[in-house]
Amino acid sequence: MRNHRDTLGAFCRMLVESHAGIQAAALFDGDDCLACHPESMQLDAPEAGNLAVEGNFEIGAEAIEQAAALLVRQDKRVRYLESEVQALDRAEQELKRREIVLQGLVDGAPLPIFMIGRDGDVRFMNRFCESMLGLDREDVVGKSSSLSLFDIDSVQAEIVDRPDSMQRERNVEHAGETLTFLENLFPIIGIDGEVDAICVVAQDITLRKASEEALVESERNYREIFNRSTDLIILHSLTTGEVVDVNERLHSALGFDREEWIGQNNWMSSAVEMGDGVDISLNLVHEAADRPISLEWPLKHKDGSVRWFELHLSKTIITGQPYIMAVGRDIQQRKHEERRRILLEEDIRRSQKFDAMGRLAVGVAQEFNNLLSVILNYSDLIKRQTQDALLHEDVAQIQDAAARAAHLTRRLLLLGRRGVSSKPASLEVNDAVRNISELLQKSLGSGVQFELDLNPVSRIVMDPALFDQVMVNLTVHAREAMGSHGRFRIETSLVSGEDLPKFKGEEQVVRLRVLDSGATIPSESIDDVFDPFYSRTGAPLEASLGLGLAVVRSIVEHSGGYVTARSDEDGACFDVYLPTAEHSDVQVLPDEGARILVVEDEPGVLASVRRILETRGYAIATASNAEEALKVLDETPVDLLLTDVVMPGLSGPELAAKIRQTRPDLAILFMSGYPDNVIGPDLSQATATDLLLKPFSAKSLIRAIEGRLASAL
Repeated sequence: MRNHRDTLGAFCRMLVESHAGIQAAALFDGDDCLACHPESMQLDAPEAGNLAVEGNFEIGAEAIEQAAALLVRQDKRVRYLESEVQALDRAEQELKRREIVLQGLVDGAPLPIFMIGRDGDVRFMNRFCESMLGLDREDVVGKSSSLSLFDIDSVQAEIVDRPDSMQRERNVEHAGETLTFLENLFPIIGIDGEVDAICVVAQDITLRKASEEALVESERNYREIFNRSTDLIILHSLTTGEVVDVNERLHSALGFDREEWIGQNNWMSSAVEMGDGVDISLNLVHEAADRPISLEWPLKHKDGSVRWFELHLSKTIITGQPYIMAVGRDIQQRKHEERRRILLEEDIRRSQKFDAMGRLAVGVAQEFNNLLSVILNYSDLIKRQTQDALLHEDVAQIQDAAARAAHLTRRLLLLGRRGVSSKPASLEVNDAVRNISELLQKSLGSGVQFELDLNPVSRIVMDPALFDQVMVNLTVHAREAMGSHGRFRIETSLVSGEDLPKFKGEEQVVRLRVLDSGATIPSESIDDVFDPFYSRTGAPLEASLGLGLAVVRSIVEHSGGYVTARSDEDGACFDVYLPTAEHSDVQVLPDEGARILVVEDEPGVLASVRRILETRGYAIATASNAEEALKVLDETPVDLLLTDVVMPGLSGPELAAKIRQTRPDLAILFMSGYPDNVIGPDLSQATATDLLLKPFSAKSLIRAIEGRLASAL
């Protein structure tokens, strides 16, 4: 009966708690159900759920049904709890599996990974870190420990100072070398929301840093080579079609700054005005993408001038992108030399042509001179054999015509540079122009405006008569081109010889410029203007001025210079370039009758000086000392005394002082090979026209003699 009651009590307890929603302890006294006792209480229907509990322990059918339904629900609830427990078991197993996988991944990572707690204790360390540090993590984890390669204190400080993820680089001295670590720190947040630990993933980037530094150094070296190159280097992107880089040579070669060219897409076509230059340049760039190209190309300087470059275009790949690399070498000087060479070759060609014509002219002139000699001789005989005035007049006409013909043959011989004697002299150009200007002005006529612009110039060496011939021929040529009205101008100036082919290296050259406002010379005929019988007006051969400009060219070249011509719509310009007397190879011939007394105690020097001066046409007297010199002066007229300074007996200055007592106008030139302290202070300060220093060349001796004679006039 007791077991039954226990079972029933348990059932009633569960039934009441489930169904009535009240605590069973309120209805039971100990283990007994109140309904099992006579003093059982009656429950209200709402609370009891139609369950009547009576003393005789009778339960209604409805209560039994409700209890059964409650049991079913409780069974479902139990099964649900069982499934939840199983799910938790599976989740726990999955968590353990993932933890094992994660542990394997972290342990297998080729990077040191560790975790430092808030209190500085090591929470975790992977196998790689354990191996790197040479530690057993079982001895370290959970303890405050020092990790030799890593700064625990700074990591711990980051927990407080920097609760966010961060990255830092650190250099560490280890085993005698410096290691560089890249450390990634990120916080581990605890259940209280605070940073509980810092996880550190470190990476040894020593080799990478070394590679980066080597790359930076390589880039610096490349940039240095790139910028220091004497060639212009341009990098042109085929993707964007623009210049992306250019070296510093750009500034010195073309005057532009680098920024002014970056982004240009027509750097070749913008160089010069070439009509379809844009299409040409683009085609060249695209053609260079298929094969390397080398060509000569003009590029415009910032100042507007054009410079020539030898360009080499080729395709290159940089960081996977296609580029055209243009390497340009400045060939401006080479082009200049090429132009000079062409001019020289043309000059040689013209010289050969004129030489052939000259030989022909000389042959004709010599034969003609023979005939003229016969005419002149017989006409002179006729004139001598008769006293008939009318006949004398006729003979005079014959002789006058023969004289004009002789003048023509002289011009022919001058064209051939043969058979015509000339007497070069030191000539003051401006004075020579002034002296002949009146004649030139009259030959032009009153309708031509005549102008002179004469600037200070050096003296030249040239036969004055030939100089006049040049001026007359240029003037007559201008008159033919202008007619009776126009403008004629003569200019003189000193110019630099650096850019003149024939005078390369000479600082100054005399330029005689003749300008006229006559007919324009066609560009295709400019090289023919110095040909015989050339006419600017297109006159027929029989009406042309013959050898005028051809003779000008011949005289100028014979005098060591050259002549050029150019023309535009305003007329023509003829430039005659002549060397200064100092640089001229033409020797000045002495005046007839110039007599020189040479006093020299050294026989070898005396003999050589005498021979040099005699070959130049001077009359020479010699003496080996001052006493002999005084005797010669008493017996022979002398124009110049050339004396050594240091001699036995009277010295050169003492001899000169004695001579000036009776011949104060005598030109005196000293020569000496001694230093200043021997020849004395007076002569050491002498000018170049007073003292000739030994050793001297024949050219220096002649020039000194000429200069001293000229200054004595």
